[in-house]
Amino acid sequence: MRLRIILPLLMICLQATSQDIGLKKYIGTDSIDIAVINNLLVDIEFYITPKDSIKDSVKVIDYAIIPPKDTLFKALRLPIKMVKDTSEIYPSDYISLRGTMGNPGAEADGTLYELPFSRGKKYKVIQGFGGKFSHDSEQSKYAVDINTQVGDTITAARSGLVIRTRDQFTERGGRDFRDKANLVNILHDDGTIASYVHLDFEGVLVSLGERVETGQPIGISGYTGFTTTPHLHFVIRKAGSIAIPFYFKGYTKGPIKKNMRLKRK
Repeated sequence: MRLRIILPLLMICLQATSQDIGLKKYIGTDSIDIAVINNLLVDIEFYITPKDSIKDSVKVIDYAIIPPKDTLFKALRLPIKMVKDTSEIYPSDYISLRGTMGNPGAEADGTLYELPFSRGKKYKVIQGFGGKFSHDSEQSKYAVDINTQVGDTITAARSGLVIRTRDQFTERGGRDFRDKANLVNILHDDGTIASYVHLDFEGVLVSLGERVETGQPIGISGYTGFTTTPHLHFVIRKAGSIAIPFYFKGYTKGPIKKNMRLKRK
């Protein structure tokens, strides 16, 4: 039996949907077990913490790496007497859960990245590494915003496996729209993950599980999510959703900064 509501905190950490992460309950005589299902094509690292008020009454697996398309059984066990209605359970009433994509044992290999747009195109960087507007967190410290316009073609900066796509949104606005950005995530051979964000509605050109090559068109630039202007948000992360520095081919003399002009030859 599927749970009706997934963990809100998990939604925040992964910017996930129920297509990414699932929960399933198993009702026994005296207890209810809740399993966490990884629907993604990449490892997910989980930290589970019981609420102080009930930590002596529940059992949790406090840390786990769930492989792609796998399930963590008995992630949470609740005494059945704690649950008023077994048809609708809110795990966030009992635990907090943080989940991030990637294998923590993977190490970036220093590969140079191709510019993520078509040959002959030239764009300006409107926010670079450490940008004060929104690149001030561990997840975005080394992100780059490139002033692509709605309808421009976005290409793969490095070959890899398409592990996540989203292109159903049309909305944009302030931070409340952070989870409304259309995107493509690509897993590289060294375990790092590239995110191509703010794509157009129905603007994803690749499929889950597809192997893409450097320079291959993967999406159409858009104007969705947390943004005040059309652009491509590009970032490379390692496990833990931690942004890492990188270099584009031809631009290796220093960090990528605001107002830099980038041209793909």
